[in-house]
Amino acid sequence: MKNQQKPTAESMKEVKNMVDSMELKAEDAVELFDSWEKLARILLGNFEYEILKATGETILFRVKTCPMVDSLEETGSSGINLFECCSENAKAIVETLNPKYTQRFTETMCKGGNYCESII
Repeated sequence: MKNQQKPTAESMKEVKNMVDSMELKAEDAVELFDSWEKLARILLGNFEYEILKATGETILFRVKTCPMVDSLEETGSSGINLFECCSENAKAIVETLNPKYTQRFTETMCKGGNYCESII
């Protein structure tokens, strides 16, 4: 079951095609986050976030509302493995945009936090 949560080569190829067709830039962390945000809205839906720190090398941001967590609450689903699925896909998007970067979560709503905090 764990393998089903990881992004497949085919799904990442589709993301790469989206990146190329939208001419998204990801030379530094700021450009990468801007492109990541556009892709995340297309693939996941609308969410609210705030940027806590932004340099050319690092972005620290906090997601305050998440469409995936909202849908869990609406459906009453337990959300088992949501973090693993979300984090693997988010990281794969970042690494598809620019393999020199990765993404790490420091706090998550699906594990009981009030927000998701992430560093690229």
